[in-house]
Amino acid sequence: MATTVEATAVAYLTTAVGSSFQLNANAQALAAVPAISIQSVTTGAASPEIMEQSLVLSYPVFAVYCDRINNTLKEKFRTFSGSAQLTVDVRFSQNQIGGIQTTLENYVSATCEVFDGARGDWGNGLFYRGGYEVNFVAVKKGGKGFLQLAKITLGIDVSI
Repeated sequence: MATTVEATAVAYLTTAVGSSFQLNANAQALAAVPAISIQSVTTGAASPEIMEQSLVLSYPVFAVYCDRINNTLKEKFRTFSGSAQLTVDVRFSQNQIGGIQTTLENYVSATCEVFDGARGDWGNGLFYRGGYEVNFVAVKKGGKGFLQLAKITLGIDVSI
């Protein structure tokens, strides 16, 4: 279940639109730099420190993971009928602290625009009604010098 939710969200973030994918197009429209590569979108809930040690990262990084599943059986004859909480950690790093918050906000806005356009039936029993919550974490040492992240949380209805 969690992998299906994650894979569907990653597909929305990396869907090709012309010669670029949607997330990058939105970020460029907001004047965010640097450009986003498709390898920047990953799955899994790993801390930034662990990701830096185990992967070759190119910032910004978009870590997509499902961190809560709730089977409320609101549809009585379904195997699973409830919700999943999807989180997208948007991580940005640069060697100077100036401008890091603004750039991260542009990437968050671009990500939220992708999901705003993805309201409705996601297939495979997944449905996104819209709405999200964004939490910004304070800048800290890491990455290329300074690292800041934001957590975007979405509620996905599931009926299987």
